[in-house]
Amino acid sequence: MGVEAEDIRAQVGRLIHSKTFETSDVHRRLLQYLAEKSISGDADRLKEYTIGLEAFGKPPLTIPSTTPLSASRPAGCARSWRRITKPKPPATPSA
Repeated sequence: MGVEAEDIRAQVGRLIHSKTFETSDVHRRLLQYLAEKSISGDADRLKEYTIGLEAFGKPPLTIPSTTPLSASRPAGCARSWRRITKPKPPATPSA
């Protein structure tokens, strides 16, 4: 039993309109992008370069190893997103 796509989108919508995200368009776009990729089942195939191109509109000629935004911030966020969206095992009742 998974979480429905519309529920995820609704939660992301609440997050991006929260005080935490109000001053960072970059973080809002990144969260929305990663959520959509997760919903579509593509999260495990994300590459730093692709995130830079698709989420941030970086030009295709950007060299990933020399572009900090497309090479580090999205990668860390993608790892965090996978960690927080990974299904957790059910809690076992204590005896």
